[in-house]
Amino acid sequence: PPTSIPTVPLHRHTSAPELHRFAAPHPLRLETPAPPPPPVYSPEAQEEFASDFLRLLISGNVSFNAANLPYWRHFWNKWLPGLHVPERKQLSGRVLDKEADTVIDGIRARTKDRYGTGQSDGWKDIAKHSIVGCMVNVESQVSSLCIVTLSDGI
Repeated sequence: PPTSIPTVPLHRHTSAPELHRFAAPHPLRLETPAPPPPPVYSPEAQEEFASDFLRLLISGNVSFNAANLPYWRHFWNKWLPGLHVPERKQLSGRVLDKEADTVIDGIRARTKDRYGTGQSDGWKDIAKHSIVGCMVNVESQVSSLCIVTLSDGI
């Protein structure tokens, strides 16, 4: 006897509940995620993540406030449970300080015992404050040394 092959309609209509499954949750209706499981990441991995997360935000020109947005926190808790995601104050405090120290140490290592040329440039910000940036060029690599806002009296 011939077996019947089930027919499938050419245009499958997806039910509303199935489509809702793919929609992003409304920011005001986010369910509070369950407390994350005990950390499974080592302290070193947590610090490396915090540093990489900081670099990601900076390279994308994203405000540190984004780290505290409910949907962002929901995303990280969903996809990387047990990972501690630093909040805005941690990012702008200890994580940024540690990253700045790393950059400064790198500049010192690249420029130590080498001849260089000092450079400076000035401009005005949106509020019309005078700003001067100081750089050093060592072996065709430019490193920023400081950016200073000059007071109106100078």
